[in-house]
Amino acid sequence: MVKFIEKANPKIFRSLTIMMTVNSLSLVSIVEFLEDIKILKIKYGHNRPNVDLNILRWPAFMSPLVLPDNIKKELHAKLKKWYNENKNSPLFNIHELAQFERLLDYIEVVNRGHRGTESDRDVLFHDFKSFYMQYDKRRGKDFKTTFPELAEWYETLKVDNSIPNRPVFNGEISHFETGEYVPDTKNDKL
Repeated sequence: MVKFIEKANPKIFRSLTIMMTVNSLSLVSIVEFLEDIKILKIKYGHNRPNVDLNILRWPAFMSPLVLPDNIKKELHAKLKKWYNENKNSPLFNIHELAQFERLLDYIEVVNRGHRGTESDRDVLFHDFKSFYMQYDKRRGKDFKTTFPELAEWYETLKVDNSIPNRPVFNGEISHFETGEYVPDTKNDKL
């Protein structure tokens, strides 16, 4: 990105926007990310880069709302402090400030992102941990090392390990008859 900013033709290139999807994990380091953005803006100009925040709502177990209230409040306070310190800066445009305010409001006010899909927090917590346990196993990572701020909470989450393993199939379709497809034109109501 820096190479692009430095090498792009200034007659053609007017701005650059970074789109960030805010989820439960990115919320942990969003202030540090915004500080990096600020450094780039100081060096290259207020619109190089712009930042656009998109709040992840699905899958629900990755939403910022899945975090326990005490962690959400702590991260909200950290982001609000940063926002209050930077809201009058000429580095951030009105659209960016609106995005920050929307995120702050969302974290503070909204309890459930989707009606009917987020009513059981235990299921969301289960899915959260189950997903990241599998991710760690596939990628050779360690959630608690990567996100020490969430490690204590993560340890409290329970995963149902009674779900049986299923064999993985190669994807061949073997349960259909061979032959030519013949459409049913008599019953076609188009």
